[in-house]
Amino acid sequence: MLERSEIHPGPIPTQKKLLQRLASINCWEGVSLLVTGVHAGPPSSLDASATSCPVDNLSVGTLLQNTPTPQLVRFGVDLAVCLLKSGASYEDIEQKMKKPVIHVGLRVALDTGKQTCGFVIWLLKFD
Repeated sequence: MLERSEIHPGPIPTQKKLLQRLASINCWEGVSLLVTGVHAGPPSSLDASATSCPVDNLSVGTLLQNTPTPQLVRFGVDLAVCLLKSGASYEDIEQKMKKPVIHVGLRVALDTGKQTCGFVIWLLKFD
């Protein structure tokens, strides 16, 4: 019954609080579901439902630091690029990882393989 009903994330302030809460408990796949639509579950009415929500308050550094490599490959790198393109701070990456952002980008690229070219290119714009 539940799978047939439509679920909506609510107005922008509610979406922002929801994204902050998911990030604060390291539920990055939930953030990915809402922001990019990428997740391991079946299609949902919530897929990419918060694309217009401001994400400048989400920590890409925490995402990269706390997400295992298989999850970075599956959704994390794409989510990091999306968050950075949408206003998240690249300086946060340096603060959390205690390394220059380009070093972090190259480390993520080496750890995750071919899917991270866009991430490294995005980081080069700021270095």
